[in-house]
Amino acid sequence: MDIGARIRAAREELGITQAALADAVGVPREAVSRMESGERAVKVGELASLARELVRPVSYFLTDEAPARLAVGAYRGTRANHGSKRAELWLRLRLGDFVHLCREIGLQQDLPSIMVTGGSIAAAQAAARVVRDLARIGSAPVADLRGLVESVFNVPVFGRQIEAASGLSGMILFDGETGLAAMLIRADEYDARRRFTLGHELGHYLWRRARGELSPSVLVSSGDCLAGSEEEERFANAFAAELIAPEEGICAYMAEAALDAADPEHLMRIATHFGISFQATTYRLQSIGLLDAAVAERLRAETRPTQLSGFRDAPGLFAPQSALFHSLVVRAYAADALDAGRCAEMLEMTTAEFVDMVDGTNHDSLSATWLTSAS
Repeated sequence: MDIGARIRAAREELGITQAALADAVGVPREAVSRMESGERAVKVGELASLARELVRPVSYFLTDEAPARLAVGAYRGTRANHGSKRAELWLRLRLGDFVHLCREIGLQQDLPSIMVTGGSIAAAQAAARVVRDLARIGSAPVADLRGLVESVFNVPVFGRQIEAASGLSGMILFDGETGLAAMLIRADEYDARRRFTLGHELGHYLWRRARGELSPSVLVSSGDCLAGSEEEERFANAFAAELIAPEEGICAYMAEAALDAADPEHLMRIATHFGISFQATTYRLQSIGLLDAAVAERLRAETRPTQLSGFRDAPGLFAPQSALFHSLVVRAYAADALDAGRCAEMLEMTTAEFVDMVDGTNHDSLSATWLTSAS
């Protein structure tokens, strides 16, 4: 398959018109048409732009390997669209890079085993408490949930702006051969929403690992365009709630600070303490019996969180690059397992930018403590 045919195949798979691709790359529509038909050569700068817009590595257009396609049946909802397809394809590339890094460096994982006995609320809460024990945080707020996922479960967590129309907040993807996984979280949502999405995806991860459901075509999301079974979704939601705002921690904090569950200002203090939204706090306290259902409903209807002390209206920062993934790329370069060009491509930067970044870096300090050398 020549370059033009690959451009056309990638464009059609994402549902992008020639005109839309031309606008994104900065060329006339006729230029894209002629590129695809082979009547016009593709310039080096154009190829880089095409690769970015079509979410493909440059090598995809220059090799004779069969192009990878999106998994059939991966989208089980009604809102699978251009945005969600782009997000999935981008995450597939990162997961493939992650698997490649682990193989090139010759490392193996040592994952904790967490028993998931069923889809009940109690089973989800028990799993969340085990994770908290593994992270040694007791019932305290989770200061760095992303770091917990990466350090305890060896799952890189990437951030990316995703089209709002996709309805997508996050997704997790498994490699069927190795069982390795990668997560993608929508970076431009509010911090409280991102935290719950991340906890929700971790719930999916534990559920599927416990059942060996690691097919490469399986893709689940906390948005409403993709979902697991009703039982799995119930488990993921209950797991995230207990992981992020544990019942024991809430009770202890309320007792220590003498907080009234029916006081909006006090509810906002709880929300801020555990990093969840005001609305989520009312639901959480209601679910554990600390807030009457009628009172909770009234608070949700009448309270404007923006007028409460401690409300934060900024989404907050969520770095696009996974710290775990980044450290492995640099480590592979230091070990001469990958050249600078390949490493730069993995981190979506130029070769010069990558070399400048690693110049003078203490590579020993970047050793991945979550991995052990294969014997």
